[in-house]
Amino acid sequence: MSSSSSSAIHPAPPSSSSRPNPTTTTATAAHNLNSIEDALSLILDCAGQPQSIGAVLIPSLNKLCRSSKGAGEQVLCSMVQADRDPLGILDPVRCSVGMIYILVARLSRIATLEEARNLAGYIQTFVRIFDPVQLRLAGEKVTQFARLLPEMGQGLGDPNFALPHLENLFLRFTENAPCLTTLHPILAYQYLRAGQYATAYDHLLQTDIIDADSNLTPLRYTDVLEYFYYGGLICTKLKKHTSAIEFFETCVSSPAAAVSAIQVDAYKKLILVRLIKDGQMSPPPKYTSGAFLRSFKQTNQTYLSFAAAYESREPAKAEEVMRIAQEKAELFSQDCNMGLVQQCLALHRQRRIQRLKEVYSTLSLANVAEILGVTGEDAEGIIEHDVMELVSKGWIHARIVPATEIPPGNTTIVPSADEDSMPILCFEENPDRYDSAASIDLLTKEIKLGQHWQGIVNERERELARSYTFLSKVGSNVCSSGGFGGKCLL
Repeated sequence: MSSSSSSAIHPAPPSSSSRPNPTTTTATAAHNLNSIEDALSLILDCAGQPQSIGAVLIPSLNKLCRSSKGAGEQVLCSMVQADRDPLGILDPVRCSVGMIYILVARLSRIATLEEARNLAGYIQTFVRIFDPVQLRLAGEKVTQFARLLPEMGQGLGDPNFALPHLENLFLRFTENAPCLTTLHPILAYQYLRAGQYATAYDHLLQTDIIDADSNLTPLRYTDVLEYFYYGGLICTKLKKHTSAIEFFETCVSSPAAAVSAIQVDAYKKLILVRLIKDGQMSPPPKYTSGAFLRSFKQTNQTYLSFAAAYESREPAKAEEVMRIAQEKAELFSQDCNMGLVQQCLALHRQRRIQRLKEVYSTLSLANVAEILGVTGEDAEGIIEHDVMELVSKGWIHARIVPATEIPPGNTTIVPSADEDSMPILCFEENPDRYDSAASIDLLTKEIKLGQHWQGIVNERERELARSYTFLSKVGSNVCSSGGFGGKCLL
């Protein structure tokens, strides 16, 4: 029902002696609400007044919802006089907070398919026109609302029901602010579940997160981990491996008092994505918890052994890579990582060719096939195809030429009966001198981006240095160590 038609209907108000008046009460007075009429009257009295909503309406509704055995929420699920639906009475714009309390109560108590379908219309209207200023005063209810929407979709038999409504809720509530909320992991998971990876990347993951405000929404530590974990999964699905690594690394390196299962799974995927992108592992960020790394090493040696064998330059290790992949296939499958392992295996031979550049400048294709253990009549053709792919990806700079074009005395060519026609792999240096207009523009862009983030870091450092919590901590440490010159000055 539209807001213009719903705002014209009002419940019969209680008498003036019993009707609560938010303008005459103390700043944080919580009223006793005994019926849906009482609740609606207070909601309408506070309509469009953020100060009254925060000081009176929200405390009163919270008091009602926390009453024993869910009786308060049952009140919010009630109909008003003449069996009218309170959601059809309230204006979604002026009464956004009141509506979301009623919606959450109703969503958590849906009993029939008819109730769900009736509620769906109100939800569709609400998420399009609610007042974001009001809802930011009720972050806990917004979180509950967002978590209940997917459950309602399951009840309706429509697994994609929640996603468009969560998108509207997220965009209007956050306004693309660089602040992490409880809505971020909820929306990321729904994108992942629906397979809408590109949409998730464009609409959610490309917004840089520089804040995590638990005052806006009841943000938990696991919410932070889940968002960056889901972000890594989405980027992996899109084969945006650089972004996936950034998300997984942020998840793994987040401070923790104990080892989280989310971080463990993120690190497993980080190892495999690193192998896919670079062919080798890189050290985790220096600020990663030492306790986490020790625990991972003790309990997940399979992944570390696979990575060590994969990046090894020893020919014998190639067989070990295959052996680990085969023997531990069940483990990789249980972790939902077998697909990543298979991608690693598919690229392994090309990575080994890439590493030959570190030792050789020229090498016959027959020798390359022998080193890599490629046999058969088409062995050289297989190697040539891999080399062409490596060149097209930009992983190496090389060309394949006849042996006659190689200067005499090159000792990396093994003589053969048909030496003149032998195809030779010649590794070359990167021809790009990075002095083109495109390279200069890219460098300038990266410098400006670095300066932008450096400015943000400097400002945050200044804010931290002025904060009461930081100064109190510093003062406490100074006093405990005897203060300056042996005296505590605080």
